[in-house]
Amino acid sequence: GGALAFSIGHLNRRGGLQAWRWLFIIEGAPSCAFAILVWLFYPDFPETASWLSEKERKIAVDRIKGVASLGYARITWKEARETLLDWRLCFHYFVFIANSVPFSSISLFVPTIVSGLGYQGLKAQLFTVPPYAAGFVVTITVAWQSEKHGMRAYGSAASQLIAGLAFLLQGTCLSCVGICIGLLLTFCYPYISDAA
Repeated sequence: GGALAFSIGHLNRRGGLQAWRWLFIIEGAPSCAFAILVWLFYPDFPETASWLSEKERKIAVDRIKGVASLGYARITWKEARETLLDWRLCFHYFVFIANSVPFSSISLFVPTIVSGLGYQGLKAQLFTVPPYAAGFVVTITVAWQSEKHGMRAYGSAASQLIAGLAFLLQGTCLSCVGICIGLLLTFCYPYISDAA
């Protein structure tokens, strides 16, 4: 995020590397290290986990039966076709893409939006942090309340409505305050559809 990019921006020309190269190294090294650990130690299926006892293995297999694939289960082309043509799955992915595309776009363009408000360089990166921080707090709060009251669908629907209105506010408002409020609301609510 912006805080990390702001911090790494100060490493520019350290060790003969530009800041963007440091960003790739610092963000990529943990993923590469964990990929090796996962490859070596993470079992493919509960049946092949050497660190589980027989009793634990049976409990794990019984727990995921009918929900996830087991090590011995094979899928047929008929089952694959039925799954891929199920209207619920298609609708789910339509909604997922309709949510992901705008939110991914906004998160990529936030530094540009902030720089359009008059902030430049590393300061623009730093000012991208508050929307994410507010989004974190709102996501936890709404997800917790939705779970507590058993109203996940309402929490998710309200969140999507507010996010849509925030996108409209950003697109139609010319004032700095309106854009900031729209940006803040946009970051607060799209997360919730996944959390709630």
